[in-house]
Amino acid sequence: MAMVWAVILACSFLCTSPQKIYSEENDRCASDGKTMMQIREVLIQQERFQEIVDSLKKMMKRLEEDVTMIKGLKINSDCQDLFFAGHKQSGKYLIDPFGNGSYVKVYCDMETEEGGWTAIQKRISGSVGFNRTWEEYKKGFGNVTDSYWIGNDVIHQLTKGKNSSLYVSITLRNGTTLYERYHQFSVSDESDNYRLFLGGPATRNLGK
Repeated sequence: MAMVWAVILACSFLCTSPQKIYSEENDRCASDGKTMMQIREVLIQQERFQEIVDSLKKMMKRLEEDVTMIKGLKINSDCQDLFFAGHKQSGKYLIDPFGNGSYVKVYCDMETEEGGWTAIQKRISGSVGFNRTWEEYKKGFGNVTDSYWIGNDVIHQLTKGKNSSLYVSITLRNGTTLYERYHQFSVSDESDNYRLFLGGPATRNLGK
């Protein structure tokens, strides 16, 4: 590149010199200018190609994570199924709450109170807004590794015809964790406006 610039500078000097101006020098300057434009275009195309390659690498990484979670996965309708199947590490998993292969990404808490908890909501930071529409709350939104809502349809499916519990945990800025556990929990379907049902004995220190 340094040699190319040297040629251009020399050419520029010859072209603008008041002492000698030859038509062949003008042609050479025009040729050098065209060459530099071609080089610049190639470099721009290389940058765009690299951006595409980087984007594809990220997509492949996400796909590999999903495939890893699916491998050996039987019909695990929730995190409790995964826990009983031997998965003891808290983190991101795929579950099949509808039983038809429509896998849903969720965060599974495999440590709290004997483990197997399917997180229906996480609010770790302010990166995800929760002022959403009915449709967004129906389908779910956010990022399971940070903040998300699993979706009302999924919650209904997870609690339909099951003896489900709800565990609410809040960690304060000083590190204190408050919780409330309801031993009966379910959510109706959309035709009933996803009505919430809570019952049974509650264990807690939340609000005390």
